[in-house]
Amino acid sequence: MDDSSDDKQLFHKSEEAIQPEKTIAAHYDSHPFYVRADEIVLEGILKTTVLGDFVRQQDFSQFLRFIDVGCGGFAKNISFLRRFVLNDQQSMVGTDISLQSLALAQQQHPRANFFQANTERLPFKDNTFDFATATGTLVCMDQPDRGLQEILRIVKPGRYVYLSLYNKENIYYPVYRAAKFLRVLKKRGFEPLIQYFFVPCYAMVYWLANIVFAKKLRRISYREIQMDFYDKFMIPVAKFWNREEAYSLVGDRGQILACKPHYWGMMLGMLIQKKKS
Repeated sequence: MDDSSDDKQLFHKSEEAIQPEKTIAAHYDSHPFYVRADEIVLEGILKTTVLGDFVRQQDFSQFLRFIDVGCGGFAKNISFLRRFVLNDQQSMVGTDISLQSLALAQQQHPRANFFQANTERLPFKDNTFDFATATGTLVCMDQPDRGLQEILRIVKPGRYVYLSLYNKENIYYPVYRAAKFLRVLKKRGFEPLIQYFFVPCYAMVYWLANIVFAKKLRRISYREIQMDFYDKFMIPVAKFWNREEAYSLVGDRGQILACKPHYWGMMLGMLIQKKKS
């Protein structure tokens, strides 16, 4: 697949479009989301998520442009979709609010096109993309409704959006709220305590869980666990939805084709088809 530089023609730059939300951008510049898209991770997406169900059934040969909104440092969704996108005319685009995350993503996918963008003001033309993914993107936005509206705006009528939201009906919801004291510690200058005590403790639990619960063991670096900790517990803004609230978020702007939890129930995956008119 040759990711054409023509994608850059779809990007109309404006000062408003490239101004990031400073708090979230600063967080991910310091601690970019860092999960290696190895075969075990990709196989997990294929077998356990709505996205995996969709790609097994969908013929992507007529889809020319794909976008991963809020791609993160490893652009995991792009890594996954590349396994099913075979046409040389097809192309991949990624956006993120964090420049550091984009730099890492570009290293992983040198032939894709990446842009810094606020999801609430995506700098692309209407009806541009055939398929959009946004995993854990709306959850850290001040206005997730506006973010979804923007994602649907840039997708062609009749085409698809995959969302992954934090699931309010999972234990992660009260755990994140209880972890507020960690975010308070960071604000008050106690980040060394977090780095040298809480992160190592989390790493031990993480490695143990990988041994006990994972069907296939992954070689997980300490850096990956550290970045996972900062993504799960230290993010300044995190919004959660139950199934009813997720459906309400979409409203009448698209048809929800599938909705189910994944990642031990922490995330709620949704496949949406944009209305044709």
